[in-house]
Amino acid sequence: MAQSHSSQQSGDAVDMALTSTSPSNLPADICDTPGTSDLTVEAGTSKYLFPGVADTCDARIPQEPPLLPICIRKFANVTIAGQLLVESQNVAVAIVATDTFTVAG
Repeated sequence: MAQSHSSQQSGDAVDMALTSTSPSNLPADICDTPGTSDLTVEAGTSKYLFPGVADTCDARIPQEPPLLPICIRKFANVTIAGQLLVESQNVAVAIVATDTFTVAG
């Protein structure tokens, strides 16, 4: 299955947003509805993300052992310029942005 995205590089930051998606390990319709909040980690700061607890995953995809289930966290915009620390609690984590996804560093 194919995944397409737009990408622009500006200085040290890369902007990437999904324009259409049909990944093999996430629901094909994951970006059909927009994310409702933003994930922002400013330069010089740290943010903790705790996926895996049932109420923190926007979707959870089971997989055959020994693969871990996938906890999907969906946001409208993701901007990471600092440290994003993830405690996985025995799940793989997929961070999805339905508008913009920017990683600087």
